[in-house]
Amino acid sequence: MKLTTQQLTAILDLVIPYRRPVCFVGVAGTGKTTIMKDKLRHCDPDIFMFLGINFNSFTTSYIAQMAIESVLEKKTGKTFGPPGSRKMIYFIDDLNMPKKEEYGAQPPIEILRFWLGHGGWYDRKSMEKSIKNDVKGATRKMNSASKLIMTDAKVLEKAVEQSKKNQKKQLEGMDDANEGLKDGIRTSKKGTDKLVQDLTTLQDEFAAALDKGLQQKVATMNMMATQNKMTNKKGETPAEC
Repeated sequence: MKLTTQQLTAILDLVIPYRRPVCFVGVAGTGKTTIMKDKLRHCDPDIFMFLGINFNSFTTSYIAQMAIESVLEKKTGKTFGPPGSRKMIYFIDDLNMPKKEEYGAQPPIEILRFWLGHGGWYDRKSMEKSIKNDVKGATRKMNSASKLIMTDAKVLEKAVEQSKKNQKKQLEGMDDANEGLKDGIRTSKKGTDKLVQDLTTLQDEFAAALDKGLQQKVATMNMMATQNKMTNKKGETPAEC
């Protein structure tokens, strides 16, 4: 069924106040972009502001995210939203243009799908951010003070790599501690062996000294006994006939 320009404009008039996403599909030259821009130009500038984003084959999920966040300002704490109290409408042109990955995925479209399904994504640096409920329109509004729940694959990959590095450092530290303990045991064993060797040498030396002293004492006693015998013989009187 073909819809006229007036019918498409009427559909926009119905869905925009309710903050519902709209997707115009058709071949080139059917006026999709013209109808959307004409509608956006006629929105009340005191209530709405809009941003046009053109996708192409070089658009990445990072470029798309940075473009969407570029018009937001920090409100309070982790809350971000459009300037003032206005509502934000994003117009994505040439939605199907991003280059497909190896398995057919188109990251810029995937990040938009994640936004529509979960209300947002994580900030790529601080891993946390909230968007005020002033963002709506051609894609979809973000829930009030909702945490951005999408994290980039590269961020996860870096976190996994950092975790692996920390585990590797812990294992290396444990290995170093084990080596230090083994060195301490080896050093202690060497000290014990040296002590036993010294005690054995001292014991042998003491036994040798004791044996030598006993031998000298025995020799002295034998010498004294011999001298006493000789003295006794000299002192004897010859018997009378």
